[in-house]
Amino acid sequence: MPFAPFAHSPFLRLMLATFGCLLTGMASASITLDSMHAYLPPNRSTGELSVYNMSSATAYVRVDVIEMTLTGDELNAEPGEIEKALLASPNRLIVPAGGRQVVRLIVLGERERERYFRVRFVPVAPKKADGFDISDEDESEASKTMHAELSIQVGYGARAVVAPRSPTFATRIVSVDGDYVIHNDGDSTIYLDEYRSCVRESSDCRDLPRERVDPHGNLRLPNEPGRYRSFKIKEGTTTTRTIEKRE
Repeated sequence: MPFAPFAHSPFLRLMLATFGCLLTGMASASITLDSMHAYLPPNRSTGELSVYNMSSATAYVRVDVIEMTLTGDELNAEPGEIEKALLASPNRLIVPAGGRQVVRLIVLGERERERYFRVRFVPVAPKKADGFDISDEDESEASKTMHAELSIQVGYGARAVVAPRSPTFATRIVSVDGDYVIHNDGDSTIYLDEYRSCVRESSDCRDLPRERVDPHGNLRLPNEPGRYRSFKIKEGTTTTRTIEKRE
């Protein structure tokens, strides 16, 4: 069944796209990501996410990959099995204060269908046994320093979509009670790029967040009197059309 229109409210859509923040306390986060969403198109087997350390101390971060259903439910996997589907490299990060580290996402599993993953970035106390490249002295000192800090740090989860090798796209745009509804009848996620809302007969435009429409889902664009929307529909690696919605 297609998603109900309320599922595409900006707030809820952001929560679904990122699967929320992994809060462990009340303070602001020391790390942040360049994007909460990664898309690996049919012709690519690698992608990237950048992690930034916004604090004044070194951040030690563990990267976890969990396969999800389209609706966000976790899929059970045997130990070591998930690495055969989507590998995050490196999966242990030492990010200096004010610095950045890049994590590569590498597709290794089958691509007969679209697959969804949560890539979690979790601040941790560093341990050599967990794969951090540090000395015994550094481990001891960092653990003492971070013991209290970890309770107030925040981790983030990015949504990674791995497109099938040979996707099928079937996009329909219909008018319903003055609104436009975009239906994705294919087997792969589509996106609205360069999405803007403009005042009619004017160059006054504002940029809108990038939208996505999941397979067999829909996105309703409500009517805004006196304005029109423009966007490009991206299907895989191809921008298939430019649409203008005028009210």
